[in-house]
Amino acid sequence: MTKINTPRRPPIKRFLAAIELGDIKLVERLIVKGAKLDGKYWNEPPASCAIRSGQTHIVALLLRHGLDPRQCDDGLFWDAVYWRRPAIMKLLATTVFAPDLWRRKTLIDIQKEADLIYTNIEKEIDKYLPEAKEEASRLARVELFDAAMTCWERVRPDPPKLNISDSPAKWKAL
Repeated sequence: MTKINTPRRPPIKRFLAAIELGDIKLVERLIVKGAKLDGKYWNEPPASCAIRSGQTHIVALLLRHGLDPRQCDDGLFWDAVYWRRPAIMKLLATTVFAPDLWRRKTLIDIQKEADLIYTNIEKEIDKYLPEAKEEASRLARVELFDAAMTCWERVRPDPPKLNISDSPAKWKAL
């Protein structure tokens, strides 16, 4: 019988434990060895575990390795709101609104995207955090729209510069 060499994925518990403890070196090694980021094989997706544990640096690592912050109808944003993790909320929002992704887009496009994410979060807040709706909504609103407007400031076309020497002669006489 021939043995097929297939790479073994790291044990699930070890990966989630490393995330929960914030052991960035071990998490990085396990990702390189094939640990999946998408959460299909986990009771709790790795990113949700990192958010719940408050491990901002692990969330940043997962994002660098291709984690989509918009996955599962913006579930990661909801996790950040639910666990009241403003730094992680800001990280997710600035990742979605990275200026390079929004070149040649309008302010309306950016605002629609922020509004869509906010709407998805609001649905979850109404279901699971009705007693803390004000606080949770504020966290989501502030970080999302701050990231969206910062993005717009970096990608908007510059207004034309008008020099006095460029104006018509009749204006100079005034």
